[in-house]
Amino acid sequence: MKLLLKIMIGIIILGLIVLVFVFISPRKELLQTIKNFNALMEIKDIFIKGWEENSPRWEVHARSALMKKQDQIELFDIIDGTVFDNHKKSIIYDIQAKHADVVLSEKNINLTDVTALVKASKFDIKQSIGFFARRVSYTERDKTLYLYDDIRIRQNNILVSATYGLLNCQNQWVKFSNGFNYREKDVAVNGEQLWVDLNKNEISMEGKLRIIKADKFKLNCDNLRREITDDGEIYYLGGNIVIQKEDQVLKGQVGRYLEAEEKLFIDDRVELIISTDNTATVKKNEQKKVLKADHIALDFKNKVIEYSGPIRYTQADLEIVAANGIQDLRNNWITLYGNVRLTQNKRHLQCETVKLYFNTGEVEATGKIFTKITI
Repeated sequence: MKLLLKIMIGIIILGLIVLVFVFISPRKELLQTIKNFNALMEIKDIFIKGWEENSPRWEVHARSALMKKQDQIELFDIIDGTVFDNHKKSIIYDIQAKHADVVLSEKNINLTDVTALVKASKFDIKQSIGFFARRVSYTERDKTLYLYDDIRIRQNNILVSATYGLLNCQNQWVKFSNGFNYREKDVAVNGEQLWVDLNKNEISMEGKLRIIKADKFKLNCDNLRREITDDGEIYYLGGNIVIQKEDQVLKGQVGRYLEAEEKLFIDDRVELIISTDNTATVKKNEQKKVLKADHIALDFKNKVIEYSGPIRYTQADLEIVAANGIQDLRNNWITLYGNVRLTQNKRHLQCETVKLYFNTGEVEATGKIFTKITI
């Protein structure tokens, strides 16, 4: 009994000593000790969630973590992560990464070798967008993912690669700059800047675009915007448009392509250059034909081009001016009509319609023909 009493008295005395140390000794030293301990603390299977008032903004689950200093955490082997929108719905999920640095006070996280999925309920086909980036930084302040180095974005048959990008989680848009490559089915695009609006079903591209559509045409222009409508996809072209198909080059400043109908419309300073043909009667250095118009409509399905004027057609010493025209690409002829005036050397002809057969080099004029020859 006496032994038990002595043990209890010893425990009480030890407890008093601890309390004296905690409450009487300098608390700064104790806090510093805790900080130093945290700096060396390693945690297994950690889960971190970032909040804005009462709303979750992001969360990360990692295999292990190292407390570095005060509010900095280093994460290893991130197995899952999520970014939420203003309605607490996940917009970026299945985030996986090799390594991450988290600064809690700044609500900032930097990750390396990142893969993730982005919800795209209104973008094109209703499938998530998968992405990979060598480095990713997320700041809660502007709710934006910054993507760096070897970026690859994929959705179904769409693939985008770039070196720098932004993904705004609040307004749901993606922007790539400093060069990009875009691939979709049989279309390949290279350019300087690319925007994707996940809400409006729009893609915009800028900066010396080079577009290749297999078995259709090659296209260069300054900017392009794609809209997805109930009737199909529409591409709006702008600035220094150059379209090449086989032996023809088409130039203009403003354009529109309806993919479902396979129709292309070009306006403003339109110029069509036909560099070669099968004409036996035309000399080799005279094979270049140039047609200038205000507007053209190219029907890829029916292989027909319609021109509206005024139209000016030149070939070697031949010049034809008309109001409108239509070209049959299958049979390789063009008909110009409406106040037609034809000039060749010192011969002048006026008529209602003129038809040029490119395969034979023949010219056929009809309707109220008037000729004039200068001697």
